[in-house]
Amino acid sequence: MGFITNFYKILSVLLFLVFFSTQAFGATYTVGQTGQDYDSLAPAIKQISTDATPGIVKIIGSDTYSAAFPSNINHGDITFTSDQTDPDAFPTITFTGTLFTSWTQNTGGDLYFHRVRFAKNGTIRFDNLLNVYMDKVVVDSSTSTVFKVNGNRTEKHIYTTNTLFRDNETVISDHGTNGTGPFGEFYNCTFYGNDSVYAAIGQSSTEYVEIHNSIFYNNATDIADPYVYALATFNLAPTSESGTWGTGTEYSDNPNFVGTTDPSDFAITVTSPAKDAGVNSGAPSDDILGSSRPFNTTTDIGAYEYGATVPTTIVWTNGGGDSLWSNGANWDLGTVPVSTSIVEFNATYSDNSIMDDDFTIAGISATSAYAGTLNFGSNSLTVTGDADFSSFDNAPVHGTSTLKMTGTTKKLTVQEDDQGFYNLEIEAGATTTIAGNSWIPISGTFTNAGVLSLEESQIHIEGTATLNNTGTINTAGNWGHLSIDASSTI
Repeated sequence: MGFITNFYKILSVLLFLVFFSTQAFGATYTVGQTGQDYDSLAPAIKQISTDATPGIVKIIGSDTYSAAFPSNINHGDITFTSDQTDPDAFPTITFTGTLFTSWTQNTGGDLYFHRVRFAKNGTIRFDNLLNVYMDKVVVDSSTSTVFKVNGNRTEKHIYTTNTLFRDNETVISDHGTNGTGPFGEFYNCTFYGNDSVYAAIGQSSTEYVEIHNSIFYNNATDIADPYVYALATFNLAPTSESGTWGTGTEYSDNPNFVGTTDPSDFAITVTSPAKDAGVNSGAPSDDILGSSRPFNTTTDIGAYEYGATVPTTIVWTNGGGDSLWSNGANWDLGTVPVSTSIVEFNATYSDNSIMDDDFTIAGISATSAYAGTLNFGSNSLTVTGDADFSSFDNAPVHGTSTLKMTGTTKKLTVQEDDQGFYNLEIEAGATTTIAGNSWIPISGTFTNAGVLSLEESQIHIEGTATLNNTGTINTAGNWGHLSIDASSTI
């Protein structure tokens, strides 16, 4: 048995060396009106295509970007995100013309949308091997179908959470279904004012898209496919459709929104029938605002969780002059980070930062190139949201520290090769994606008790490090893999 174990360790190392020697690493490109890498989306998208690796387009500010999608983009591994947390302030992305639809139709990869407004765009098609992930997005005013499902594929290729779909022609329809579903999943979405949410996809109960914990209100047609009703569970549906939906459905003609004008108006009130009516299993760990789910013991239905605490961005300044996280004077709010804090570093403040105690935070990122060095020492950082180190000029110093990822549908992003961790833990119940194309060495212990997905990323258990895996590790793309030195411990 020892020979077999060592053989596979050595084989993994050899495969890793082949992968690593031929692979470059992705980057984050900022887009904004002043002081960013680009002032429009097209050159950032083209640069990611030129890099030939997964990349991130991060929009700074709340502006509208309307232009044709660039031509000759050779892969679909692109993330569109922003620095905005208020859905009313999400920047707007509109790709005019037909190039966006033809690109999605002919490309493969993992396409992400996060904290943006996706408005008046063409159809996203799935003829090739494209997968689409939407979280905390407003999708509106589409005069065509938003998603055309490819039922000839047998795997899921749409993953949507915490998204508001409003005033679209059709949200989901098909373009050929011979496979077995589910072809995608929608959790905690709100559908309002659409001509059709779910047009007919299949001809049997095996051809479908999962929809759970979602509000259907004031749509001309909710679900046109008779096979889907019983498979859609824990949703809020009109009383005219009573008895036709699946387990846990609430029937009401008034979700009791705050209003229906701005995206933030679709938050539910205390009297809403959607409150505490969802199912926790499969639900995201936060809502469209980034506030934690569930607020009580059961998650709410829809994109907004009633009563939950909204994370607050806290910016590193080193105003106290000692570089310590535990000194409130070193933060712009005059207090130290807490569990609802999104810790932000930017180019304005370049002093080094030392995490001198254990902290639990809602997220961490750099909105622009932070020129200082973040030192974790020997302490533990627990992150319930996304952890994005891709815009740090200098790789953080991890010492003998521990990074713990605890949220569901969260992303861990590093900048480039050799940005490793000492201890990395994916907690039980957590689902974490290591985004982009990253080479991440682990020199202490890598513990996975949840679900970890490697996009184009590579985790390397190096030297005498230890791997403890009681969860699930998924690989995607052509390069995602886990490698282990022969001297390490499993």
